[in-house]
Amino acid sequence: MPARAGGSWWSCSPWRPPCRPAPPWPGLRPCLWPFCGSEWPLPSRKKAVRARPMNVPQPCGNCSACTRRSAAIRASPPATPCRACNGTWRSGWEPAGRPCCGTMGRGRRRRRAAARTRHWHSWTSSSRRSIPTSGTCTAAPARWPTSRRVAASWCWARSRCTTTWATCSTNSAAPDPEPPQSRAFPARLTIFSRSAGQHMGYRARLWLLGPRPRPPRWPRTGATVNVLGRSGMRREEMTAERQAALRRLPMILAVCAAAWGGPAVASPGFIDLGGADEVAFAQPTVQVAVTVRGQVLDLAPNNEFLLDTGASGILLAKSASADLTAAGLQTVATYTDFGIAGPAATRVSEPCTFSFAGASGVPLSLSAVRLQASQQELGFYPGIGGMPLMLGRTVSLDLSQQANMNAPAMTVAFNTPIASSAVHRYAVPLTMVTFPQTGQQNPTDPLPENAPLPFAAVSVRSGAVVRQGSFLLDTGAQQCILSSSMAFALGLDRDGDGTFDNEATSIQTVAGVGGQTQIPVLTIDALSLPTADGGVDVVQRDVSVGIIDIDPSIAGVLGFNFLNKGWEMYAVNMFLGLTPVGPPGAFQRIDLDFRAAAATGQGEMLLTVTPQFDVVIVPEPAGAAGVAVALVAMLARLRCRR
Repeated sequence: MPARAGGSWWSCSPWRPPCRPAPPWPGLRPCLWPFCGSEWPLPSRKKAVRARPMNVPQPCGNCSACTRRSAAIRASPPATPCRACNGTWRSGWEPAGRPCCGTMGRGRRRRRAAARTRHWHSWTSSSRRSIPTSGTCTAAPARWPTSRRVAASWCWARSRCTTTWATCSTNSAAPDPEPPQSRAFPARLTIFSRSAGQHMGYRARLWLLGPRPRPPRWPRTGATVNVLGRSGMRREEMTAERQAALRRLPMILAVCAAAWGGPAVASPGFIDLGGADEVAFAQPTVQVAVTVRGQVLDLAPNNEFLLDTGASGILLAKSASADLTAAGLQTVATYTDFGIAGPAATRVSEPCTFSFAGASGVPLSLSAVRLQASQQELGFYPGIGGMPLMLGRTVSLDLSQQANMNAPAMTVAFNTPIASSAVHRYAVPLTMVTFPQTGQQNPTDPLPENAPLPFAAVSVRSGAVVRQGSFLLDTGAQQCILSSSMAFALGLDRDGDGTFDNEATSIQTVAGVGGQTQIPVLTIDALSLPTADGGVDVVQRDVSVGIIDIDPSIAGVLGFNFLNKGWEMYAVNMFLGLTPVGPPGAFQRIDLDFRAAAATGQGEMLLTVTPQFDVVIVPEPAGAAGVAVALVAMLARLRCRR
C-alpha cells in the first residue's frame, strides 16, 4: 500500500525488505541512463552528504558488497553492469567514491543518514575536463524499452556549483508497453565539486520531479548552490551564500507583507472582523400595499417585499403579479430588464400608489409609480422594493434584534434621526449611479420606476495581489460577487484556462431578474471597506465570492453577508441554549443616509461596530521590516550551516 512520508514518495532500500512501494503513478519511470540518475527529491533541502529518497524499477543485484564498504567495489565499476543502472558506463567515467548502494561512511550522523538512504547513482569525472551538455540513453530494462534525452548546463568553476533544470522526455518512436509518456518531465540536475589541490572532480545527480512540470522548491532557479566537501561547506564560500540570500530579499519582504495580515491596502489603521460568513439568509424586508384608482388591492400573504439597495425599481414576482392582476391591476407595456441572470421581459403597470412600512408599522407612500410585473419567481420573496423606497430618506437596520428570542428578526426603520457623532460608528461614503433605461420596446411606451444605485469603494486581496474597485452595495445579494475581469486581475485563474471552474470551491445557483444561473464560488484572502473616519478600513477575511458579470461598470457586489456577519450563528446558538454562545455579529446597526442622494449624487452608510470588534490595529512598518530582516538573517544562517 502506498505510504507518504514528508510530502514525498519513498521506495525501499535494495538491501532491506520491502516497506514502502514506489510512487503510485504506474506510468512514470525514472530515466535509466546513468547520466540521469534515478532519484526522487525530498520536499525540503537536505545536506548533500545524505542520500535522497528515490525510486528505481529494479533493485541492484550486483552491488551487495557495497553495503559492507567493499574497497574493491568502491574503487572500480562492477564486472557486470548494475541492473538498476542498466549499465553501459560512459568513457572516462567510473563509479563515485560512494557506490550506488553504499553506506554514507562512519559516525553517528552518517549512520542515521544511511538508514534513510535509498538507491541512488552518482558519477565522478576522472579527469579535468568539461562534461557533455547532452546525451541520449537507450539502455533500459525490457519492460520499458524507451529512450530519453537530457540537456543541461554544467559548472566548471572551482569554488561554486549551480543547480540547473533539464527536461527528460521519452522517445515516442520506441515501443512502450507502459502507458504513453509523451509529455516532458522536469528534472533537477545538481553538480557537486570536490577539489584536492589542483585536481578537480565532479559528481552529478539528476532528480525527476514528478509527472507534471512544476517550479523548483529549493533552491530556486538561478540560485547558487552550496559548494560541498566531505566535511560540509568551507568558510571562504559563505559570502556567495549570503549574496544568494540577499537576492531573495524582495521576495521575502513580499511574503512577510502577505503573512503579516494587514488590510487589503495600506491605511493608517484597520478593524479586523475575522472570517466572513459564506452567505446571508436573513435580509431586510418591508410590508407593502398597492392602491389602484382609490382601491387597495389585497396582496396577502404576498405582501412582504425584500428591501433591496441593488434594485433600481419595484418588481413583482410571478405570484404577486398574478394576485394583483386578478385584483384589478392593469399592465400597459413591455419592458426588458437586465439582472444577474441576463435580460428578462417584464410588464409595466398603470400608475398606482405604492405604500410600505418598516417595523414601526407607519406607512409611507409613493404616488403615481409604475411597477414591473415579472413572470418569474424571485427566490423567497414575492417582490422586491428597490431604491425608489429609500431615495430621499434614511433607512436604519437594527441587526442586533436577530438575537432577540421574543422576535428574532432584524428591524427596518425609515426616517430615523441620525446623530452627528456616535461611539463605535464609522462612515462609508457612497456614490449614486443612475443606469439608463434601455429596455423600451416602443418609443412611446411608459417607463417603470427608476432610481440611482449606491456604490462603495472596496479593496480585495488574494495573496500579495491587491485590487480596488467600485462595488454595488446590495442588501438583496446573499453573497459578495466579483466580475470576471476583477477575478482575472487578482490571479484567481491559477491554471490559466480562462475559466474558474477548476479553482472553484463550489458551484452555486443564484436567482434574480432573468431567471437562475450557476456561478463558480471562490475564496479571496481579504475584503476591505475604507471609511471616512481617519482612513480606518473595515476588513473581513476568507471571503467567499461568486464570479459573474452583471454589467461592465460593476467591478463587484458588496453582499449582505458582509454586513450581517456573525448574527445568524449567534442567534442559532442562543436559540439552542449553547454556552458559550460565541461572539455576536460584527455590526450592531447600519444606517443608510440617502436624503441628499438625488441632489448631490452622494450618500452615506454608517456602520456601528460591536464594541468587542472595535479595535483599530495600527500597522507598524518598523516592526514588519524587523521581522523581514530577522527572516533574512535566519535564512542565511541556516544555509551556512548546510
